[in-house]
Amino acid sequence: MIVSISKVSKRYNTLWVLKEVSVKFFSQNVIAVIGRNGEGKSTLVKIVSGVIKADSGRVSIDGEQPHDPRAKARMAVSFQSPSLFSGFSLKGKLDLSRQVFWFKTKRFRN
Repeated sequence: MIVSISKVSKRYNTLWVLKEVSVKFFSQNVIAVIGRNGEGKSTLVKIVSGVIKADSGRVSIDGEQPHDPRAKARMAVSFQSPSLFSGFSLKGKLDLSRQVFWFKTKRFRN
């Protein structure tokens, strides 16, 4: 899988949280997005997962737009708040995400 982010920008009112961000993520790689509070990490994840739209730029997952059902079927997002599903393992959280959003894919492997 290839996640391609090209010149993505997002602002909330007058505050730019992302400004022309470009990067590619390839499957089989471990990716860490790090930074201080309010620097756009969660916003970037929300854009890539199709929860919100960027103000400008382009995001694709294997050539599909993030809101496309084919792209959504190939991804899952773990919730940021650990207390929300504290009884679940990461695998359990990802499996639950797929069930909640009606993804018709196999369960995650250990």
